[in-house]
Amino acid sequence: MWAKGFPHRDINFRGGLGGSTVRLTNEQTGEAIEEMSLEIAYREAFSGAIYRTQDSDGQMVTYHSLSLDVEARQATLQPIPETSTYTVAESRTDTRILQDLVAPKQLKLNLSEEAKEGNAFLRLSWGEVSHSISGYQVLVKEYEQTCLNRKCVNYREALPGRKFCPVCGRRSRRAELTKVVDEVEFEQPYAIRFTTPITQISFDKTVNEYLQKCASGLLKGVESDSAIAGVLRDYPASLLGVHSFGHQILAAFPLVVLGSLNDVNYIVEARNSKDCVGYFYDLSESGNGSAEAIFRHLSKLARAGAALARNCDCQYGCPKCLILSGCPDGNQALLKQMGLLLCDAIASIC
Repeated sequence: MWAKGFPHRDINFRGGLGGSTVRLTNEQTGEAIEEMSLEIAYREAFSGAIYRTQDSDGQMVTYHSLSLDVEARQATLQPIPETSTYTVAESRTDTRILQDLVAPKQLKLNLSEEAKEGNAFLRLSWGEVSHSISGYQVLVKEYEQTCLNRKCVNYREALPGRKFCPVCGRRSRRAELTKVVDEVEFEQPYAIRFTTPITQISFDKTVNEYLQKCASGLLKGVESDSAIAGVLRDYPASLLGVHSFGHQILAAFPLVVLGSLNDVNYIVEARNSKDCVGYFYDLSESGNGSAEAIFRHLSKLARAGAALARNCDCQYGCPKCLILSGCPDGNQALLKQMGLLLCDAIASIC
């Protein structure tokens, strides 16, 4: 091949969606904040987004996205004071398995001191991943009096100044509530579709029942913490376990296989209320080896992920050990203790 000029400048050796990454730029200083894949930029740095990240000193900083120029592969962000307001993209991610690349694995898991055994199922496949971002919500978190009776129509609705719920009569409690401030729909949705290797992980009925039992026991111990108790009540135990486990695996990924979190992502799909499936997928068209590495080194990743989580000072999960930028599920349904149950079970496999 022959070309004039400097064609190597336009070749992305690392891969990535759309052939390049998106650069986030500080509007006030013109300095680069960080770079991310196009897929993550669509979901995290769209025009109007509230974007949070860590600075060079490890401190959390907040930005407001002024624009996302897809052609120039650049997003312009303006620093703003810390706020309880945040944005969530209205996104949809779908996977479609096309062909198995190797024979699936069945992993025998030792679940507890009761010597119960369950099974995990691993599958490395060639598949199609599609993303669609149609708009976003502007939300704010507030502490208000509310009814925590799940059967009441006022469940987690704001009841300012009321000591008792006017519907069910139960005493109200202060809890963290999420309020939708605004909803924005894009004129033209952002859409990406690509084929890449996918590692799928699922669990049998015994594992899901074990997660439910552990979640119920954990709930009894955190009833006084309304925020965490709300997470345990609002999300199925299987979703909490499988989603948190996947995030802990990704947190350990750069340590175990020397890869980058810009190379791989993870989503969870619910088969039903008691059964969820996790998908690790490469963020490069045609793949970069990340999903295959997770398939082959899952127990080593689980050991490292569990160690990272336990050595973190946080109680229930934080950006150091659990919360990941670019999560397609908006970092919802996450709890460190639930992910550790699966990490420990898989880490015990030789």
